[in-house]
Amino acid sequence: MGSKTSLDDRHRSGLPPLPALLMACLSLAACNHVPSQNLLGSFFPSWMLCVLIGIPTALLVRLVLVKAGVDDAVPAKLPVYSALAIAVTFGLWLVLFGN
Repeated sequence: MGSKTSLDDRHRSGLPPLPALLMACLSLAACNHVPSQNLLGSFFPSWMLCVLIGIPTALLVRLVLVKAGVDDAVPAKLPVYSALAIAVTFGLWLVLFGN
């Protein structure tokens, strides 16, 4: 028997199998572009800018609904306004930064 290590020896040593290593390397190879925006010399992720717009938009919609008297008819306020903020955030990100 020579000094070659077999696949069984590799599994016993705790190393991941070769196909798993190859898949990890290939999946990480496309992570070379980060969508970020320069704000006052500091780079912020694009989604963070969209969140900073989405949350105040949901709060503004809530204020409009309170003034209109419709807010009392909203069944579950926290999930509804959270979903509204998330929808505005995702929609804004898709329109501004989606390719």
